[in-house]
Amino acid sequence: MKNNNAVYIFFILLAISFWNPLTFYLVYHNYDIYASNTLKGIFGLISLSGIILIFLINKNKLSQKKKDLSFPFSITLISFAFFVGLNILMGALKTKKTTIKEVKTGLIFEPGSRFKYKTTEFDFDANTNSLGLRDTEITTTKSKPRILCIGDSWTFGWGVDVANSWPKKLQTLFKENGKDVEVINGGQPGISTDNYKKHLLKALPVLKPDIVLVGVLQLDDLAQLGESYVFRNSKDRIVEKLPKYKVLTNTLLQFLKVSFSSFIDFFNKGKIANQKDEWSLSASEY
Repeated sequence: MKNNNAVYIFFILLAISFWNPLTFYLVYHNYDIYASNTLKGIFGLISLSGIILIFLINKNKLSQKKKDLSFPFSITLISFAFFVGLNILMGALKTKKTTIKEVKTGLIFEPGSRFKYKTTEFDFDANTNSLGLRDTEITTTKSKPRILCIGDSWTFGWGVDVANSWPKKLQTLFKENGKDVEVINGGQPGISTDNYKKHLLKALPVLKPDIVLVGVLQLDDLAQLGESYVFRNSKDRIVEKLPKYKVLTNTLLQFLKVSFSSFIDFFNKGKIANQKDEWSLSASEY
């Protein structure tokens, strides 16, 4: 009986080694979902339930049928944890690969990547150069005045060819006025003002620009910065009253996206992005 109990206890311990508040912090504290009290409650409840089960099994307080029910539950939790660990490993290997190239490449994107974006509004190619920027080829040796432009999708030139992004339009304007100035596109869609410092710390030592232009929009970047500050510092946060089931569904979906982000990126690599449904969902949430 004791040997039999030891098997159940081993699998329950293996399960709660991931499903506990400490592991939740270690794995997810850099993501927005860490603020979810629902997820914190789930991880705490599972770990507490596991400890209680171990105590009851060790004291022979559970019937064989109830102990048998704990086994598939433990296996399910362990399997989830295994794939989360594999997802983290995939992300680490990708980061390591990029870091190796960052000596001369990979400042923002994967160097030499080719991606086609197709939505109901746009149809354009987004290719990166050997430095990992959406721009023409650039040498690390500066031969003329150099301007580095940092920003989000507006700077990146979302929806248009790179020649029609505002950094390249600025370079054309210089040329038309007899000024030989190199303007570099350092934009990345989806980032906010919180990310600009990180990009600059990587790009400045390599590109050595004379001027850095940070492209911000008052109803996008500055609004995001203000919202971020208010959310982090205000005790009276304004939150839309959504149905509880919808809040829970959205929370769990975000949790799954974060948990398996590397898998999602791997299977979506090279696919045509059609974001109509995502935009609709985002608009309804706002």
